Amino acid sequence: MLRKVNTSEKVKQRPLGVTLVAILTLLSSLVLFLLFGLCMALAGLGRGSGPYPIDWLNYILGNPLIPISAFLSAYAFFLSIGMFSQRKRYVWYASELFWVITIAFFSWWGYYIVWRYLGEWFSDSRAVYGYQYGMIIVTLLPLAYGIGCLIYFQTARVKDYFHLQSLA
Repeated sequence: MLRKVNTSEKVKQRPLGVTLVAILTLLSSLVLFLLFGLCMALAGLGRGSGPYPIDWLNYILGNPLIPISAFLSAYAFFLSIGMFSQRKRYVWYASELFWVITIAFFSWWGYYIVWRYLGEWFSDSRAVYGYQYGMIIVTLLPLAYGIGCLIYFQTARVKDYFHLQSLA
């Protein structure tokens, strides 16, 4: 005998935007892990009285970026796994916190490292000026990603998917 299926309760499928955000978060964890590796390598190279760029990069990149990039890399990796596997409320809250931390970190990165120190280095006539545009992109893309994800995760469909009460 056939049973009548209740059609009022739809099976909630993951929105395409959440899948894209999960993929981008996984990719950002890989990029942050590469940043962590780069910082570790530069911190090791710059000890002692080396050439100007190595000492300068060790001073700037060696200390604060190593633990921050390692933390953000691990956080982004586990967050993306959580977005793929579960629809729990804590994944939504953890993702909001991640993007706030990412925006704060890359705002600091943009001011302190790119505009303050790399601007002096790129003002040198020997520097290749194409790198300036690369550094601007490296600074602005994570900010746009974080702000865009914060705005997207405030929509009613995403909140409904993560079992949050919508205020609308």
